[in-house]
Amino acid sequence: MKPLAANHRLVLVNRRGFGASPEVDGEDFDVDAGDLAEVLTEQPSHLVGHSYGGVVSLIAAAQVPDSVKSLTVFEPPAIWFGGGPPGGSSLHRRPPGHADCGPTAG
Repeated sequence: MKPLAANHRLVLVNRRGFGASPEVDGEDFDVDAGDLAEVLTEQPSHLVGHSYGGVVSLIAAAQVPDSVKSLTVFEPPAIWFGGGPPGGSSLHRRPPGHADCGPTAG
């Protein structure tokens, strides 16, 4: 990130409970997105999010679209966000011999 920081202002945000942020119980996309939206309103920015941060970035961008110059997300776990894959739940079934996980586990 050093080459990018040489010519641009970077704001690096850790997910709650990771990096230097204090530990928390659970996660809340909406709370995290609201906090990120506040940062974005200070100065319109290019927004990049990865994994959980990708979903948070999508929500924050929807909350303050005029504050987002561009949006890039890498591997957002959006298949579970919104109830599962489009077209039904066939992707929720696991092959025989594989452990169940995700929202359909049980």
